[in-house]
Amino acid sequence: MPAIEPNDLSNTGMRAWFGTILVIFSVGLIAIVAISMIYFSSRVSTDEAKNAASVLATSKELLSALLPMFGTWIGTILAFYFTRENFESANRATAELVRNATRPLQSTRVMDAVIERGDIFALKVKDETEMKSLSVDAVDTAFTHEIEGQRINRLPIFDAGGACLGLIHRSIWQEMLLTGYRSNPAVDQTKPLADFLALTPKSATGTFGTIVTGSITFIARDRTLADAKAAMEALSGCQDIMVTESGRRSERVLGWLTNVKITAASRA
Repeated sequence: MPAIEPNDLSNTGMRAWFGTILVIFSVGLIAIVAISMIYFSSRVSTDEAKNAASVLATSKELLSALLPMFGTWIGTILAFYFTRENFESANRATAELVRNATRPLQSTRVMDAVIERGDIFALKVKDETEMKSLSVDAVDTAFTHEIEGQRINRLPIFDAGGACLGLIHRSIWQEMLLTGYRSNPAVDQTKPLADFLALTPKSATGTFGTIVTGSITFIARDRTLADAKAAMEALSGCQDIMVTESGRRSERVLGWLTNVKITAASRA
């Protein structure tokens, strides 16, 4: 008989064989014990009737102790092997699901899925200094812009060269204004954007400026959506990727990828 390697126990056929043998052995052992008890009890009841009741009581107690023990033993061993099989099957299914989800991303170039530069609505400023001097009204007005009948929820800010200086989500903007209103002293809406960027949100470390300018990542135009997804996941809080010629922040933006578009592409 060939030697069984430890890893062979993960084989489904081996598990089925092992489980069958274990159950047969346990049932047989219980049957042998039960038959032996009945036999000796009948012998005693024939030879010494006065001891029969005592032996039968002992037999019942012994069976009451043995049956749970055997049941627990069988259940534990079967659970170990068959739960392990189920766990491995779940792992394989999950791995296959991940592979299926990433295949479309690996085969799609970022430039084939981006919001193209000409379709991006952004606030345009000369440089970072002008960005910080933006008024609350200028940002509010920008957020009234509609695309396909719906107001935008994300507002990129581009400099004169077309590079992305930052990006404001509507939810972040509303939180900035509310935090300014609640500050002591309050930051009123006559103040420039820089005053609001310097505020600290309750839900994150750093300032709003860190969120606006630091939660965007950049990627080269020749990369795939799988690369974009990995880059987005590598930066905490990132939901937006700007595509440039070689992936540098200082370069002109060629396209824009959001977490929503990447998720939709993975389901395609």
